[in-house]
Amino acid sequence: MKALLEQQTRDQSPQDLAHQAQERLRSQTLQSLRGISVVVVGRSVVLRGRVSSFYQKQIAQEIVKQLDGIESINNELEVCIVA
Repeated sequence: MKALLEQQTRDQSPQDLAHQAQERLRSQTLQSLRGISVVVVGRSVVLRGRVSSFYQKQIAQEIVKQLDGIESINNELEVCIVA
């Protein structure tokens, strides 16, 4: 069973992974996470966009990190603190 799950994870396309990551971010209650751009190249994820705190930047990364098949995350989110 474990081998089958690992095979299914390897068979996911970068587009599938990007879609899953985007859906997880869009389902969050934090509005700023919903507008994050997700690009997947191979098994590497790039997060781009703006969030309002370093906490939100970390939360976005942790949400995506939970997806099976992700090998690395490049978190390029910009923190824009509104005064």
